[in-house]
Amino acid sequence: LGGMTIIGLLFTIGKQATLSELAHVLLQDYVPFVALLSSLYIVTSGFQISILIKPTPLNNTLFLALGSLLSSFIGTTGASMVLLRPFIEINQARSHKTHSILFFIFLISNIGGCLTPIGDPPLYLGYLNGVDFFWTLYNLFLPFLVTASGLLVLYYLIDSYFYRKDKGLFTEHLVARASRFSLQGKVNLLFVSLIIILVILPGFLQRLYPSLPAVVVAGYAISLTQILCTLGLFITAGCSYFLTSKKLRHHQHFSWKPVLEVGQVFAVIFITLIPLSLMLKTGDQGPLK
Repeated sequence: LGGMTIIGLLFTIGKQATLSELAHVLLQDYVPFVALLSSLYIVTSGFQISILIKPTPLNNTLFLALGSLLSSFIGTTGASMVLLRPFIEINQARSHKTHSILFFIFLISNIGGCLTPIGDPPLYLGYLNGVDFFWTLYNLFLPFLVTASGLLVLYYLIDSYFYRKDKGLFTEHLVARASRFSLQGKVNLLFVSLIIILVILPGFLQRLYPSLPAVVVAGYAISLTQILCTLGLFITAGCSYFLTSKKLRHHQHFSWKPVLEVGQVFAVIFITLIPLSLMLKTGDQGPLK
């Protein structure tokens, strides 16, 4: 699909314009997108959280609610990496838990990331292209609240039904175990904080100093601040990778495959969006009139 798109662009807008559009979309949008996604994945996979609480419907619902909010601060990718295994651990004694994983995906891996540009990389692209950092919070908080609340209530009812079916199968030790929380890989708290700062910084500085220096690539000006912050995301991910013990990452089943797969898929997505972007720019004078 990516190759077909490039060939089509070569025949319609020419070689120079095609190279210019490719350079723009890859450097302006794709690289920052991959930098944020991969840095969140690498840093948050350096955490190992252990939570021991009773697997009751109320505890599970509260866990999903808090996880949904956390998604907007460390991204849906980050929150999923940090919280999925603890959630499975909490419910290990439950016989019926497929519904819990499905609602985890709905709430923490998807809906929860809509409140800030950090929550979901496509929102980060909007922020880099001039959307106010708090636009999503102001405009999506009510839809988030309605959607998340409805799903949490539905989950509580479903989980309560299965909890009553499972309760007789619990061992006394698992039901009565004391609550406990532990966190390994604390150095990554620093790296998560750095990621948040590096995400906020380009837009913040651009609004304070509109005439910041830029680098011109293939006819497009790219903010030097954005380039440095994107580089900072990669450096932060690298520091996290080398400063987190290999044993901990092995326990977290860390693998480069998800990063490579997502990088490949979104490279094609960004390339195939170029014709649509060009058609939209032509307005009433183009094929979408």
